[in-house]
This record gives sequence, structure tokens and C-alpha cells, in this order.
Amino acid sequence: MKKGPLSKEDKTYIDNHKDVSVEELSKRLDRSINSISCYVKTNESHVDDLNLFARNKDRGVVVMTEAASMSADENKKKPNLEQIRRYKNSICKIRRD
Repeated sequence: MKKGPLSKEDKTYIDNHKDVSVEELSKRLDRSINSISCYVKTNESHVDDLNLFARNKDRGVVVMTEAASMSADENKKKPNLEQIRRYKNSICKIRRD
């Protein structure tokens, strides 16, 4: 079984064979079921987000809609509170009197 990240060829093969089950894809590509299912899940959510943008192909314009903006806000990573606490004592605030 192959290890490491999926190659570009593996990803294009998965994208072109969406009707095939994850188990069958793992056998064909000699990859773990977990790595293929993770790629499929992340790819589906990314495609859904791209469909939220308004496009005009004639003029080559893409505009972010309100729904796309809300989706981007939800997908942002929340700040790691442990890192904030770690650097809290290192931050110096300058007072202006």
C-alpha cells in the first residue's frame, strides 16, 4: 500500500471517477480508505463553496455573494487559546498620556 499524500494523478483519477465507491478507489489506487475518504470530503465542501460565487463568463467576472462570504467566515479557523495565553506576557502595550 502506498503511503504519503495523494499525488496529482491520484486526485485527478478520484475526481474523474466520482461514481465509484471509496473502497473500490482504494483498491485501484493502492491507497488507504481513510486518505481517499478525507480527500473526497474536503473536495466536496470546496466545490460547494465555489458554487456560491456569482460568475459572468462572457466578461470574466467573479463576485463574492453574501452566502459565499458567510461560508468563508464559518470555515475560518478559530484562534488557538493556548497560543494566545502563551504569548500574552510577551505583548507590550504602549500608553500615550
